[in-house]
Amino acid sequence: MISYLFVIGATAHGVSYIVYATDGSSEGEKAKEEAFATGNPAMTLTESKQRSSWFTMTTYTGIAALLPIFLIVLTSIPWIRRRHYNLFYYSHVFLGTTIFAASCIHASTDFICSFQAFYCDNGWVRISLPASKRTELSTEKRVSSTQPLCYYYLNLPSDSKLQNHAFTAAIPSSPASGPVFLLQRTKGKKQKIIDKEWTWVLASMVPSPLNSLHLDVRLEGPYPVNDSVFSSASHLICIVEGTGVTGAYSLARWWLEAQHDASRFTLLWTVRHRETAMVREWKELEDMSQSLPNMTVTAHISSEHGRLNAFQLLQQALQPMDRLPEGTAWVYSSGPDALLRSTEHACIKAKKDICASKRGRGTINWAVQDIAWYMARSGRSPFMFVAVRSPPRTKDLAVETRENAAGFAEMHGRPQPRDDGFNWIE
Repeated sequence: MISYLFVIGATAHGVSYIVYATDGSSEGEKAKEEAFATGNPAMTLTESKQRSSWFTMTTYTGIAALLPIFLIVLTSIPWIRRRHYNLFYYSHVFLGTTIFAASCIHASTDFICSFQAFYCDNGWVRISLPASKRTELSTEKRVSSTQPLCYYYLNLPSDSKLQNHAFTAAIPSSPASGPVFLLQRTKGKKQKIIDKEWTWVLASMVPSPLNSLHLDVRLEGPYPVNDSVFSSASHLICIVEGTGVTGAYSLARWWLEAQHDASRFTLLWTVRHRETAMVREWKELEDMSQSLPNMTVTAHISSEHGRLNAFQLLQQALQPMDRLPEGTAWVYSSGPDALLRSTEHACIKAKKDICASKRGRGTINWAVQDIAWYMARSGRSPFMFVAVRSPPRTKDLAVETRENAAGFAEMHGRPQPRDDGFNWIE
């Protein structure tokens, strides 16, 4: 939102100046030319000339700053961003640098320098020692290691020194272990193009299923989501697809560890093929849910059962259990845009009917008095998983890959084979 407001403001500024510059009613006024000839309100024409001839070319530098902004907005369109992430990412890196440089010349850096001085002295305190004897004193608010839905930024210098990719951790970091990520290879493009994609380059570092490898990684995070309704909800419902299961898995772990006996947890993971759900973390959840009456974990195979009906799922999950409606349901959804739109539409429809039920005009009986939801986003490709397991407080990164082949009868780089469908790189 801030970025779009900036674009609107910059465009309005440029259009307003063009209207002013083309107005010839006050030509010849020396005072006006001295103050506004360069178009820079921070300096007069004489002051601009004293610095450099560049500072008298504000019209051209303004155009040089404005045009890249439009290009960045174009690459930020969801359709382009999701299919050509590298174009989106590098256009922000290089064009952003151009915009910053042109803006500094266009409006001078006087106000920028004063802002930086203020920012550096705004009460932040941090003392850090080497990792072996690490001590930190900080006024920052730390994120709990057990908080779900935390996301991190991953950078692998061996793949790309510039690219940072945000991923939701399936398992957040803890004093005993680092965060665990599950991601998938990009799909739906020509092989020549996707061979250069970040996830494909990462997976190609695995020479064979029996080999192991250590990689250096820069890990930034964790960053929490701006929604905490799930912590007090009486019923958590997760409707996810593809790698959207990572956020749902972190919610499930949090719910199990917190022992919310008075609440319910429903998780539905929709995948195209049954083999995609052959993941160790998913199998663990299925096994645990069998012994918990208030936890339901289901894999919806779209190639066998068709497209998921999100509203029907909400209706089934929130059926009243011979008692009056109470509490709040919280719905988490992550996956392709089509799933998010369908789930959000179902939540809105359910909320309207719940409100109508309070007035005796509802068409369905509900187990809750209110419903809230959170829509996240993730990539989608059912053909390849890459699991990233990061040890705590180190730069080593363990990476696992799994090919979507029939049977999944592979050895996994361990003395004893495991049944989670992954081959390890450490």
